[in-house]
Amino acid sequence: AAVGGARVFDDGQTIYGSGQEDGGTHLILSGEAGMYQSGNGKRILIQMLKQGDMFGDLAFTSHLGISLQGSYAVATGTTRTCVLGAHDMERLIAECPAFAMLALTSLRERLHHAEGKIKDLAVSTAQTRVVNELIRHVVRHGEERGGFYEIDNKLTHQSIADMTGIARETATKTLGILEKGNMISWSPDGFLRLHIDQVRRACPQCLVLRSARRM
Repeated sequence: AAVGGARVFDDGQTIYGSGQEDGGTHLILSGEAGMYQSGNGKRILIQMLKQGDMFGDLAFTSHLGISLQGSYAVATGTTRTCVLGAHDMERLIAECPAFAMLALTSLRERLHHAEGKIKDLAVSTAQTRVVNELIRHVVRHGEERGGFYEIDNKLTHQSIADMTGIARETATKTLGILEKGNMISWSPDGFLRLHIDQVRRACPQCLVLRSARRM
């Protein structure tokens, strides 16, 4: 935070978008943001980002001259970030091994997340897509509560559709099927609960949640 400039974004405000020149790398200090990819009139929610996550144009690789068109991030609630330019990133990576490891870990996680999402979009059914995306989401935004995982932010049917690249109507129908199959349920306050043991039994082709601790 002492190296980069701090910025505050309101709920729904675009933090960065494609076409920006040297938009910098953002480190979330507080709040959350959604990373999206758009094209042909559609948008997909790639990942929900939280405190400690890094995202942006990864300015320290800008010499490659490659920009992902249609990629942008939007604040969810009031979100505060630290913005690092290319020279800041290069210097911190060279001088601070812990920061370099943070950057590499962030890149590895995003690559793994993107590879799984690409596979789902290419070959998985709507039900598998939804279950896998909920598992990915619960790893970062969920907590174990006596046999199930409760996601600690409220997901709407539209947000689940955006996360999986399916129509909202399909998302609603799929969630109904999963609820009837006891793979998901809803808390009295409207938070989605994922029943991992039932998911493992009913969807052997779905992702496996390896750890029961809060991520």
